[in-house]
Amino acid sequence: MSKRTEPDARRALELLLQPDATPATLAPKLGASPEAIDEARALAHEIDTAEIDAVLAMPPVLGRALLRAAVQAGRLAIVKAAGTEGDKHLQREAKRLAHALKLQGVELELPSKAAAPPRPAPEPAPAAEPPAFLSSLDGHGERAVFWTRLLPGRGVELAQVIVSDERGILDFLVAELSRKRFRELADEFPRRGEVTIREVSREEAARAIDRARVAARDGGECPGTFPAWAAQVLGPVPPEAPPPLAPNAPPPSDPAEVRTLVAASTEILEEPELRRWRPDDHTLRKLALRLDEVGMSALFLGGAAGEAQRSEAAAAAIDAEVESWFDERRRALYAGWLLDTGRLFEATDRPEQARKAAATARMLAGGAPATEIPFCRELFARIFRPRGSDRTEPRGEGASSLLVLPGAEEP
Repeated sequence: MSKRTEPDARRALELLLQPDATPATLAPKLGASPEAIDEARALAHEIDTAEIDAVLAMPPVLGRALLRAAVQAGRLAIVKAAGTEGDKHLQREAKRLAHALKLQGVELELPSKAAAPPRPAPEPAPAAEPPAFLSSLDGHGERAVFWTRLLPGRGVELAQVIVSDERGILDFLVAELSRKRFRELADEFPRRGEVTIREVSREEAARAIDRARVAARDGGECPGTFPAWAAQVLGPVPPEAPPPLAPNAPPPSDPAEVRTLVAASTEILEEPELRRWRPDDHTLRKLALRLDEVGMSALFLGGAAGEAQRSEAAAAAIDAEVESWFDERRRALYAGWLLDTGRLFEATDRPEQARKAAATARMLAGGAPATEIPFCRELFARIFRPRGSDRTEPRGEGASSLLVLPGAEEP
């Protein structure tokens, strides 16, 4: 749109505030993208608290309209900042507004560029980045990381990365949203349940992604569009996988206390986030056949004595499978998952469950027999309890089937 046909600031503000107009219909009238218009509309409605940097980053036609909105709201600091820090279009609009205010008896000094003091070093901090989010681990050790970037004048880039410490980067989607839509989406994230999504520091989110990047580099999966994005946003792949997330509270050091916590480790499997944790289907089918053989065998005595024999044989079959399942590789995996889940428990006000998860991880990593760790045995045993008993049926969906960005497209 040429300057000759571009609406003036007053008309542009009127268009922005039309309740029935959509960003798509306003785009040709304002000569700006629908995303920028959506962002400018949100800033206009929140002009009392809007960040000055966000207003100054708007395209000229929208920035001038927002200066008008700032005057109407009494936010003269925005106009003053535009007169000294904005581009030439905003500076001219700020001068016009200052003159109009002077005619109304309101003095607004706009220092000339020559008289303005030099910018301090370093440059003022940019607008704060929007938060990052992390989902709980599912039964396969997969999770979603939601990484965000502020796009000045456009909104927020939201990337969903499905990661696995063992398999690498399983899926990658990225979308550009207005800040208003991003806030709405963040409010919809489940805070507690079988999938818990919590706000985390960028360091924690980056660590979760980097662990999967190392696995991808070492032969795991990785979507073709991901490496370029990750190199720009996160930098090079680290030479070694960073440690898993873990509770901030120091781990118990007294061996007796560790044993007490581990003795109660089955309780963490009752937390909703762990309902999906289970061995793989092949292993469960193999154990189910062994338990069927025990139940149908004619080698046991009749009556109560035979039932006791069958119970002992079934327990022995489960113990054998538990010891076989928790080899060195899976011990390391589950120890990391338990530490990570302990951090989740800690962050969601479940400190005792965090201590149990951390103690169980320590015992697993230390090489204790898996059958002596109640958590390990219960991971199998709960699958084979009769229906109707007091337990929750685990489900096996992966993280990639649980979480999808609405309207997202691959770049």
